[in-house]
Amino acid sequence: MRDSRLRRSARWLVTSDRVADLVGSGGHLEEVVDRFIAGDHPAEAIVVALDRVSKGLDVSFTQAVGSSVNLPDPDAITADYLEVVRLAAASGLKGFDVSVSAHGLGLDVGDVEGARERIGRVASAVEGVGAHITMGMGRADQIEDTLDLARSLRPQHPGLGITLQANLRRSARDLSEFLAEGSRVRVVKGAYQTPVEERWDTSHQVDRAYVRMLRTLMESPATPLVASHDPRIVSITHELVRRSDRSRDDYEFQMLMGVRPLEHRRLVDTGRPLRVSIPYGRAWYDYLADRVIDNPDMLRKVLRQLLSRR
Repeated sequence: MRDSRLRRSARWLVTSDRVADLVGSGGHLEEVVDRFIAGDHPAEAIVVALDRVSKGLDVSFTQAVGSSVNLPDPDAITADYLEVVRLAAASGLKGFDVSVSAHGLGLDVGDVEGARERIGRVASAVEGVGAHITMGMGRADQIEDTLDLARSLRPQHPGLGITLQANLRRSARDLSEFLAEGSRVRVVKGAYQTPVEERWDTSHQVDRAYVRMLRTLMESPATPLVASHDPRIVSITHELVRRSDRSRDDYEFQMLMGVRPLEHRRLVDTGRPLRVSIPYGRAWYDYLADRVIDNPDMLRKVLRQLLSRR
């Protein structure tokens, strides 16, 4: 029920003329948007990334591509990825990550071969500057194609990371393919709507599945990428790291820019590795609306800004 209400509210944020006018007028929502989105262009993302790196965080660049059918052109998205890699390297950033979505690179229109070629180009550019690349995971009907892309690309790009969603029953089985040394596996809870028979029924079951996947990763030679803002997951990760005797370079936390910033600071101050996602791009509006589905606190903040200025 709550998820349904959040999705209706998020869709209202995308389609409301009033919200569009407020955003376009500048100022009313500028503070909110700036908290969660680095800007329209790669150069703006670099400025934000340099600030985060100066504070001891690692960064991951991700293009703000939402679930709208009106996606930017895949070749334009590819060009933006390549530009952010070029600018990041020119700015002296080391060890950054680029998170790519096959959804925005052709998969959403059925162009699997095009998506493979575009991801391969970005992966080559990323590897050429000694950085990381991670594939995101999209809707349930795109999972098999996304995994097939990862399987076909990994022989040429063995450092290509993959994202798995703990809310899907299949993910524990999928994880078994990516436990070799050198593999980087990002675990998220998952927010996409999924057929009932394919997902866990309750949030408690999702949390348990997430922890099981983390335990399997920690006991393997792969590198766990713990993408969660949940304090319980963070605490359990600390314990699993201790038990597996992993060094700071053998795992990392991942969080979104603007979400739980005090926790970002706490993790860095206690010597934990944290990579913060830096979203940017001209399609940020739809992306931001999708993100509020995952983060009710973010939705409440946006709505407070709007209602206080009626």
